[in-house]
Amino acid sequence: MAKKYYWLKLHKDFFKRHDIRIIEDMPNGKDYVLFYLKLLVESIGHEGELRFNETIPYDENMLATITNTNIDVVRSAVKIFRELKLMEMYEDGTIFMGEVQKMIGSQTEWAEKKRIYREKQKQLQQGQKEDMSDKSKIQSKSKEKDTDKEKRDLFFESIWQLYPNKKGKAQISDSKKKELYKHKDELPTALERYKKYLAANEWLKPQNGSTWFNKGYVDYLDENYTEPINLEELISREMIRTQKYEETSEELKKHVKREEWYARL
Repeated sequence: MAKKYYWLKLHKDFFKRHDIRIIEDMPNGKDYVLFYLKLLVESIGHEGELRFNETIPYDENMLATITNTNIDVVRSAVKIFRELKLMEMYEDGTIFMGEVQKMIGSQTEWAEKKRIYREKQKQLQQGQKEDMSDKSKIQSKSKEKDTDKEKRDLFFESIWQLYPNKKGKAQISDSKKKELYKHKDELPTALERYKKYLAANEWLKPQNGSTWFNKGYVDYLDENYTEPINLEELISREMIRTQKYEETSEELKKHVKREEWYARL
């Protein structure tokens, strides 16, 4: 049997995502992000589940070992990831990395895509050989295309008027308008989410319209959107944990010194 290879399809804007930026800005944040990427890779073999085998799920100590990560980093990271909905914990202790389902690729999958592509090319060639001289059919299809384009243009004009920074309109191609039209039901909501994000972060300036409508909107669609996390609350929580750890360490040192003093009496 031929060996099957898997890989993660990591989006080029992965490190620009709000949740990843929030994590990276925390103490030990870069270690958390690296640990998260290692977990994604480790979970590929079980379709997103972190398991040693079919019956034994990984615990935090095992994860620290297989990812070569400090156990304290692992414990803090797991808690943060669960709060940000980057992972789930099943009743049996199995950790599930939900994003993996959308990021897994394989050679067999690629072969399947190539097969489908060849079939479509074959059908296209067969279609070109058929008699398409009927003018009424051609005119009908032409009218349908014109009508579809008109709908797309009207929709884009309406959504463009709602955007706060109307720069770069000419850089939105017809193919991009066609792609935007596929999300016509979601795009108004996506734009409202972005406006809400700007309102909560007044120091930010809205992206140029060309930038947002070419790629920025994707992060605010239903399948990609995550409600913004209260950054100050998360940082405060992390600082409290760090302070408690330091206070505990100081108390332990005092206790050891007292024991040493008693031992010398």
